[in-house]
Amino acid sequence: MFNASLGKYEEAIQLAKLSLKNISKVLGSNELPVADKHYQLGNIYFKMGRKDESLKEYTKTKEILTLHNQAHISEYAIILLKLSVLYLNFGKVSDCVNSSLEALNIFE
Repeated sequence: MFNASLGKYEEAIQLAKLSLKNISKVLGSNELPVADKHYQLGNIYFKMGRKDESLKEYTKTKEILTLHNQAHISEYAIILLKLSVLYLNFGKVSDCVNSSLEALNIFE
């Protein structure tokens, strides 16, 4: 997101949420473009250090990709790796390891 890169995180969050709301209305809440919006929002939260919100958004992205049988693609692996970092931050070592191993299996 352009605004996030300029440090205007709060503005970027509002724009991302509005975009997420609008695209969800048009396409439904479980479509792939919606997953991308959750991913973008997760990235903004992550950059802000808002790990709880970031975890929520990345988890939703993972759920949508799974619904669309996208659990084998590189974007899914990236989500798993980002989740691994957050799990480690929260002290969830086994979740971190499992998520990391799942990501590595995609790249085999």
